[in-house]
Amino acid sequence: MATTNFRPKYISFDCYGTLIDFDIDPTTRRLLDGRISDEQWPAFEKVFWGYRYDEVCGDYKPYEQILQDSFDRACKRFGIGPTEGAGAQFAEAVRGWGAHDDVRPR
Repeated sequence: MATTNFRPKYISFDCYGTLIDFDIDPTTRRLLDGRISDEQWPAFEKVFWGYRYDEVCGDYKPYEQILQDSFDRACKRFGIGPTEGAGAQFAEAVRGWGAHDDVRPR
């Protein structure tokens, strides 16, 4: 396993929407910018989810890189080019996601 000096600013135990409303779809659609059809969206969404899972099962990477790599892989599978900086845009979106309505404040 590779060693790293990276020290994350935030750590979360939330796993894909248990506490946080993991609303990745608006950012994904914006980054795709019409490069897939509405009919292809459900398949793309499923593939992108699968690649995100695959990426987190490997060696540690910052979440921004996981999102970039999995998005690039999904785009490649659908025959569209990658979006440079997508990981950073996803990471920025994550910072704005809130808790589900039924999660009590601390």
